[in-house]
Amino acid sequence: MDKKVKKQPIIIDRPEALNPFRRGTEWSITTIGWIIWFFLCRPLILVFLWFIGMEIFYEHMIHLGGLQGLKEIWGIYLFVILIIFLVVRGWNVYNYFKFRKKDRRQQAPAVTAAEMEHYLKFEAGGVAAVQTWSNMAIDFSGHYALKLSDPSGKNPKVFHAKFNPSAQAPHPDPKRNGKNHS
Repeated sequence: MDKKVKKQPIIIDRPEALNPFRRGTEWSITTIGWIIWFFLCRPLILVFLWFIGMEIFYEHMIHLGGLQGLKEIWGIYLFVILIIFLVVRGWNVYNYFKFRKKDRRQQAPAVTAAEMEHYLKFEAGGVAAVQTWSNMAIDFSGHYALKLSDPSGKNPKVFHAKFNPSAQAPHPDPKRNGKNHS
């Protein structure tokens, strides 16, 4: 009795499919990892930054009299910071009014089995057959040659493909040639 298994998209394409327990577990493990990394590396980073910062600060502000110079030009310093803020904020406002409520993002069209066969130089019907496999072994045998087989042995057929992105002929569909970016 063959049971038809409904294929679902992988979780990375549907993060809402994660149950709350798994999402919480993954978040917790990631957080713990970052905390451990931070506490292991923090002392070394701080010692290095402290040493570099104190040396530079002492040389420029105390030994060379930088504090006295800063007191003399603090107005210019604040004016430059204000100008930088206004330029960045102005660019932000310009982009807001130019692009508001305009979603220019476009999803790439789905690749058909025929297009995949053409690109990889598969035999006819090969991509459809490989898509039914639950496991696949890919052997990169050099010169962009691929050998696809089912490691479970359920499908004895071995498919050969050729992949060379720099030497591909233009696709018969002009929308797939990379020249149409509308």
